[in-house]
Formats: sequence, structure tokens, C-alpha cells
Amino acid sequence: MKKKFNLFGWISGLFSTGGLSALGIAGMEWQAIVVIAGVLLLVAVVALLLRHQLIGAVKEIRAGLES
Repeated sequence: MKKKFNLFGWISGLFSTGGLSALGIAGMEWQAIVVIAGVLLLVAVVALLLRHQLIGAVKEIRAGLES
């Protein structure tokens, strides 16, 4: 069975939600927290949509370094 989650995914998820919670506790306005969360979500969606291109670019760079 293929693993769907890795350690990096769990750690980044904990830091992003923990960071947003800390901002809320620190007294930042809720509108600003919503905007930050929206930007983080947008970045995650773009990375998800472009994952094949990103993987291809990394493989191309590795092949270039090996030759």
C-alpha cells in the first residue's frame, strides 16, 4: 500500500496551523489571519497542481548534474 502522507507533510501542517493559532492568540486581527491562511492554501493548491512539472524539473536538474 502506498503511503499518502510523509513526515514533511505532517510537520509542515502542524507548523502552519500552529503558527496561525499563535497569531490568533497573540492578538492579530482575524481578517489578517484569514488572509494568511488563504495565501497558504493557495500556495498548497498551486504546488499540488504543478507537482508533475516540479518533479520533472528536479529530475532534469539531477540528470544534468550526473552527466
